Amino acid sequence: MGNLSSKMLSHAKKRVRDDEPIKEVFEAKKPKIDSKQLQVLDINDDCLQIVFECLDLEDLFNVAEAHSHLVPAARMVFARRYRMKKVFLNLDLVRFIDDDCIEVRKDVAAAFFRYFGAVVSSLFINFEGQRERAIEQSLLDHCPGTLVKFELALCDTSNLDTIDEPFGKVEQLTITKSSLSKRLSRLYVWFPSLTTLKLINVTSEKPEYLVAHLPQLRNLVIYNEKMTIPLATISGMLRANPQLESLVLCCDYDADFLQSVSASLRRLIELELWAPDDRFLCFGDDKVRFESVETFALIAPHLRGEFVVNMPFEFTNLKELYFDGFNEFKGQLISFIKENHGVRQLNLVPCIDDWDDLTFADLMSVVNSLPDLVELEFCGDTFKMDDIIQLLMINKRLQKVRVAFIDMPHWPDFVDAIETEWTHGVYYNGDSTDVECYFFKLDRIEGGLN
Repeated sequence: MGNLSSKMLSHAKKRVRDDEPIKEVFEAKKPKIDSKQLQVLDINDDCLQIVFECLDLEDLFNVAEAHSHLVPAARMVFARRYRMKKVFLNLDLVRFIDDDCIEVRKDVAAAFFRYFGAVVSSLFINFEGQRERAIEQSLLDHCPGTLVKFELALCDTSNLDTIDEPFGKVEQLTITKSSLSKRLSRLYVWFPSLTTLKLINVTSEKPEYLVAHLPQLRNLVIYNEKMTIPLATISGMLRANPQLESLVLCCDYDADFLQSVSASLRRLIELELWAPDDRFLCFGDDKVRFESVETFALIAPHLRGEFVVNMPFEFTNLKELYFDGFNEFKGQLISFIKENHGVRQLNLVPCIDDWDDLTFADLMSVVNSLPDLVELEFCGDTFKMDDIIQLLMINKRLQKVRVAFIDMPHWPDFVDAIETEWTHGVYYNGDSTDVECYFFKLDRIEGGLN
């Protein structure tokens, strides 16, 4: 060991005597690094994705714009982070988005679809205003294979007539205040996998093309307040899709049409109807029978007068019943409720500006006639607090009650009177004085809320 140390010291002294800097010797042995090896374009996608995870949406778009090599990694990061968000493209200037939306500016929309359209699953487009061919074509080129939810509003669908590939994965399609072109009216061709279809005040160049079988369709919503789609067309759509399980219909109709609904949809479980203009006056005494319907909602937003003057319905398996929009609660409606003994959930929602005249005696009579009732909703302003307390304390079957007030009652006394059996929650409607109170039976809380 001593000899080795002496030799190393001698060698070091020799280098010093020869004026040979030790630092330069070690530096000469390091490999030279070519700066070209550090270009970002040479980094693989896995590493790029790790880097891009630190970027916000705008910067993800910017790196995709920078070079095509960066697009796959940026797209993968977008998919992981934003796939469940709704992409909102508004070609007008109106803004009504929420936290679940991604807003895409009009000036970058075509490029956005080019980079990220292949991983977008939910898309809402407002096409009102000037036609944007580049955006439309980019949408058709990059989105059909991945969209699951698609919403079009204020749209002349002739904008999309260059479509040549079906939106094969779209399950939910909503078209609002739009005109369906002859080509797009063949929904069964371009949206073969629909489970939910919503047509809200639309027109069609060929409404007869809407009459087609969509094998996976289960839920149909049609708002046709101005009768822009003929009633015969709607009836044909129902006959062509007997597998429907849920129907929401807002239009004017007659007894024959309602009978055709019953005859065509033997598997229907949920039915929501808006009362016709005559409030069923011309339907006579005949009843329309629905044997499979379990949930029925009737909406009648009339400004004055009775909710309806006739109830031409007969249900054999009803479990949930909703009335929405009435001003006057008359005896015929109460009789109809009592006839459906199997109802478990009853919602009585009056007009906001003119609350109902339901008496406490009527309400108690209804509740006592429904042995399976566990959930109830009504307006509390026409009742005394003692009445509501009595309703909550003597009806042991009720598990959940929702009471709406325009003027909030004296809350501490009210809560003290029911606290042994009920817990509660309060929802305030924005800046107004409207209040909704929720009451839950304590034994249901202990057992777990569904």
